[in-house]
Amino acid sequence: MLDSNSGSNLRGAQMRDASQQKTHTSHLISALCIFVGAWGLLSGCSLQSTSVTKASPAHVNGQILGESNIIPKFAKQRDGRWAHGLQLRHGVRLAVADEAETTTASLTTTDKQEDDRPLPKIKRRKKRRKVRRKRRKLRRKRRKRRRKGKRRARRKKKKKKKIVLVSAKRVDQILARLQPVVFKHRKLNSEKSLHKVPSKRPLIPLPKDRRFRWVVKKYRGLFWGFTWSIMKNRGQFEAQMRRHLKTLDVPEELFLLPGIESNYKVRLISSVGAVGIWQFMYKTGRRFKLNVSAWHDERRHIRKATLGGGRYLRDLYRHFGRWEFAIAAYNCGKHCVERALKRCPNMTFWKMRVSRCGLPAETREYVARFFAMLHSLKNPPRPERPIKPKPAVVLASVKTPGPMSLIEISKGTGIPLRKLHFYNPELSSWATPPKMKYELLVSPKDVPKVKSFLSKKRPGAYWIKEVPVQPGEDIQKIARRHGLTEKEVRVYNRIWRGPVPSRRRYLLLPMPWGKQKWRRSRKVNRYLAKLTDKIRRFRWRYPVGYKIHRRGFCHRARRGQSLFGIARRYGMSRYRIKLYNPGVTKVRSGDLIRLRYNAKCGKRKRPRLASAFSS
Repeated sequence: MLDSNSGSNLRGAQMRDASQQKTHTSHLISALCIFVGAWGLLSGCSLQSTSVTKASPAHVNGQILGESNIIPKFAKQRDGRWAHGLQLRHGVRLAVADEAETTTASLTTTDKQEDDRPLPKIKRRKKRRKVRRKRRKLRRKRRKRRRKGKRRARRKKKKKKKIVLVSAKRVDQILARLQPVVFKHRKLNSEKSLHKVPSKRPLIPLPKDRRFRWVVKKYRGLFWGFTWSIMKNRGQFEAQMRRHLKTLDVPEELFLLPGIESNYKVRLISSVGAVGIWQFMYKTGRRFKLNVSAWHDERRHIRKATLGGGRYLRDLYRHFGRWEFAIAAYNCGKHCVERALKRCPNMTFWKMRVSRCGLPAETREYVARFFAMLHSLKNPPRPERPIKPKPAVVLASVKTPGPMSLIEISKGTGIPLRKLHFYNPELSSWATPPKMKYELLVSPKDVPKVKSFLSKKRPGAYWIKEVPVQPGEDIQKIARRHGLTEKEVRVYNRIWRGPVPSRRRYLLLPMPWGKQKWRRSRKVNRYLAKLTDKIRRFRWRYPVGYKIHRRGFCHRARRGQSLFGIARRYGMSRYRIKLYNPGVTKVRSGDLIRLRYNAKCGKRKRPRLASAFSS
């Protein structure tokens, strides 16, 4: 009995263990199927597995499935996507067997199942970017198609020309209304002009382009200081320049162009070498008969430079037919604008300004500035607070009998030398040019004084002799002939080293009245030493021009110069020069002074011994 009871007990225990194992495996399989079904790897497995309560053991390749065969997976697959969930070991298949039905499901991942899985945030962003790029490409293609279509439509319109029969009287009426701008015209056999010359001067119309409105806002807002300075300085020469431009039959509004070029600074020299209020280069000045010599530079003469600039602009307008292109060619050259028009034909300047047509950025801004100033002139930006321009400079001319010293004229008439220098900015030296009766400009009040001084038999302490020379001639021989030293001759004629330059035809030498040579004595030596020092200092006190130097420029100081003088020469404040040169209080000859904060100046350099001022 005991044996039978114990055997029955053992069998019952084994049955209980088997049933527990069955329930454990069924629960494990159901949980696995639920988890896998949630991620979309198997379809319908979860429902079948949950309904199994009394199921036969789950056989996997003939073995009971255990926990060791299940692997949690969160890894990157070959195609670059991420797979989530559980996976069985390689080669294991899950089989859930029941008495009624047997369902098999493979847990090996496929491409279709991977596509159905949700992606992480990083991959979603990448997908969105790709979609956006595609959309952008499509938009660009559509825009190009539209532009091509518009161009074709324009070409077709141009090709289609309407032919209208009109009577001869009607032709005359149409031509009279149009009044095209043609300054020179050909005459037909019937002695009638092909185009009628306009009775009025051609005007410069303000552009109606929306891009021009942006420019106006810019120069009335952020760049208001530039507009204010030009509107302020224009008063000095406006009336005079308008009068000269009127004689050339060009618009009087072109007097604003020197404001953009030089801000009406007559003695300005650009870093490229353009000189004067109209900023003429040497070759362009020679083309319009503006003479340049060691004694005077007519590019700084207000009347002559204005007439030259007006003629140049008139020629450019005849060539291009539009003032925008004429003004652009004045800045960058005729060929530069022609190249730009070849690249972008049938295009207005304001459209060329924002497209890649080859116009320099400086030229684009140059033309925009001119039209912005023209708009400010016609439509004052602040009528309640108008800008008062500087008073006009009114001058009268007096002819000199020959070369005259400005120092002696200042002494004899009482006119300050600074005023004479301001009234005659074209003079580059201490005397008027040789071989010509020069028209000296003075104020109308001082005309009688100057005339009475020049009418004297001996105006001044000495007379100026014009000595004809040949290029390469030795200066020392010329000095001996006239009782002077070589240093004195060099200072009087601004020849600092070497023989006579190739462009010089005459030298100017001060001589005692009624004599052709100096007789040296102590008194004469003292007098000539003082005179030489005055003429030498004249060049420093009244320089030829104020040069706009490029970035990183250094000035080498000369004898007699100060920080104040250097600052005034370059149009800077003394405080700014001290800021750029810390520790510099006194200037010695040969010192290198920084004119820009980023200038790399070397150590102090002494002046060369070959200089005219060296002992």
